[in-house]
Amino acid sequence: MYRPDKISGIHVPRQTMAIRPFHIWSDDPQDPQYNTLQNITTSPNFSHERMYRADSLYDLVIPFDYNRTDPEPGKGSAIFLHVWRGPRIPTEGCVAVKLETLLWITKNLTSRTKIAIQA
Repeated sequence: MYRPDKISGIHVPRQTMAIRPFHIWSDDPQDPQYNTLQNITTSPNFSHERMYRADSLYDLVIPFDYNRTDPEPGKGSAIFLHVWRGPRIPTEGCVAVKLETLLWITKNLTSRTKIAIQA
C-alpha cells in the first residue's frame, strides 16, 4: 500500500493499493474484522491503526501475512514492513527500513517472495 499524494505510482508495482484517508487496519482482537484493512467513514468502535498518517511511516507499507488467514485474536496484528523513523528507533511491533530500501524491495517483490525476519 502507498500514499499516492507522497509517492508516485510509477515507483510502486501495479498490484499496490493506494492508501486513502478512510483506511484503517483493525488491531483489536474483539473486532470481528480483526487484522484486516477497512474503509471507515465514521469513528471506529475498535482499536485500529490509521493508515493515512501525518508522518511518513506509512507512505509505503507491506503488510505481512502473519495471522491474516482466520486471524487468532491476541496472536498479533497490523504487522507491517514500513518506512522507518531513523536508525535504531524502535517500532510498535513492525519492521521498518529506509524509504529507498523499501522502494527497492517493492520493485523486486514477486508472488513467490518470502521475507524472513531475523533478530
